[in-house]
Amino acid sequence: MQVSAPAFSKVLHKGHWAVATFFGLYLLLGLLIYKDYGISFDEQLSRENGIVNAKYLVEKLAPRVLEGREFCPRCPPLENYSGAVLGPVFETATVALEWVLGLEDQGDIFRLRHLCTFLLFFTATLFFYFLLQERFRNPLISLAGVLMLILSPRIFADSFYNPKDLPFLSLCLISTYTLVRYLKRPGLLTAFWHALACALAMDIRIMGILLPAATLVYVFLHLRYYPKEGISGSKVLVSAFSFLLFFIIFAITFWPHLWEHPFSRFSEAFLFAGNFTWTGHILYLGEYVNAQHLPWHYLPVWLFITTPLLYTFLFLVGIAFIVRQVIASGISLYQTPATRQDLVIAGLFFVPATAAIVLNLVFYDGWRHFYFLYPWFVYLATVGLSELLSLISRVKNERQRLLLRNALAGLWLILIGKVAFWMVLNHPHQQVYFSIFSSDKVRQQFELDYWGLSYREGLEFVVADSKKEQIRLFVPTISGYVNSFMLPPEQRKRLVYVKSIAEADYFLTEYRWHPQDFPLEKEVHQVKADDFKILSVFKLDRVYKEVPVFNPGLP
Repeated sequence: MQVSAPAFSKVLHKGHWAVATFFGLYLLLGLLIYKDYGISFDEQLSRENGIVNAKYLVEKLAPRVLEGREFCPRCPPLENYSGAVLGPVFETATVALEWVLGLEDQGDIFRLRHLCTFLLFFTATLFFYFLLQERFRNPLISLAGVLMLILSPRIFADSFYNPKDLPFLSLCLISTYTLVRYLKRPGLLTAFWHALACALAMDIRIMGILLPAATLVYVFLHLRYYPKEGISGSKVLVSAFSFLLFFIIFAITFWPHLWEHPFSRFSEAFLFAGNFTWTGHILYLGEYVNAQHLPWHYLPVWLFITTPLLYTFLFLVGIAFIVRQVIASGISLYQTPATRQDLVIAGLFFVPATAAIVLNLVFYDGWRHFYFLYPWFVYLATVGLSELLSLISRVKNERQRLLLRNALAGLWLILIGKVAFWMVLNHPHQQVYFSIFSSDKVRQQFELDYWGLSYREGLEFVVADSKKEQIRLFVPTISGYVNSFMLPPEQRKRLVYVKSIAEADYFLTEYRWHPQDFPLEKEVHQVKADDFKILSVFKLDRVYKEVPVFNPGLP
């Protein structure tokens, strides 16, 4: 169903107040709640990466800035830093902002990081709206797609604290929009913006190299159609060469590690990512499985059980529509801009997902390393929603048509409202959402709060519960320490972290690598999402022997 609408540049024009209101309210919501989340275990390492790269930049470009100031004395120089092979662009930008604002307290620093992560994702949702408008030309359908992306509980939560996967998702989404614009109108300007978006994505995760590779493939596939649209093949080839040149320049510019030996160091980073060999164990379907030997269905199962069922159903409808069109029309399907765009997005989703399964890539912490696929999944779900409406529009009886349309809209609103209600009820722990589980027994099947965000609430309970000037804590993972930064400084100073439960006043656990209950008597506090117990606080009034904590290796 195609309904005309103004180009995205006029989206805020009079008559589109609903779109402006929607994004304004979403921005306001993010600004109100970004301080509510705990600190994920990866954030400290990610910030260190930013510090190392920011110091390198300042030393090279403005050495006087660092005179008399010392940031992270334990951090090595970039040339000796093992994390130099990891894309630094987002971390470097947040550290630079932290320095400009003069932030010193750890709590303020991590809250700023959370705000930056959210603002980048918010920007990406705007581009997602523009992308959907390129396809549907219908603000209501496009807003429905954006709402499904935002009301995806795990993505929503991670958009405030995930230091790598969500910035990468955001830049991949922005790159998808610039790709579609470039393929429709190949030229120097569209090539420039698309190259910039792709380079920023790759400079967060090396996997972003898939975007320029996909661009060149799609340009080749489009070559037969450009002359029919009045675009010469030579112009297309010049723009493709310009895109590649722009991409290389931007990719090197925003990754300091590549400055001195760009091609050899890029190969080093690429090989590091391709040969990643974490050998830890993952709780999957009730068993601990070595990350090197995960079953082929790991990714699709995780995608299914953490995505609202409504979205999965619409995704299947969208895929069924595209497949039916391919079978019915063959290559002629590729001649219309809308279906051409659908195939581009479908390729971006299915090729990396299939490659991950076939190549048996290493996963851990659910499927967060492939979260970048999710906007494309939601796009295809939006295609499904649009096609259901289009199917209803073909009903000849006007009364039946109206009844069916209202029934579909009502059902969609009820189901998406149910997801929204769950998110509100379980705020700020949307990161443990499951679509088909609600019993605490899921703790024996899958890891829940692997980020350790719930430690923040546990620590807040402890400092309120204890009257001691110094409180001795035993926590099994680093998350139990970094979340102390979210406490007021005077409360943070009261916490002393000990190395064994025998020395502790309190034992806090998020049950990672230990899904069973602990044989301790006094559980004084629980953090729950739905009926899932994601963290427990035990008060240790007597001396316990060591409690075994199964820890097959930290990721």
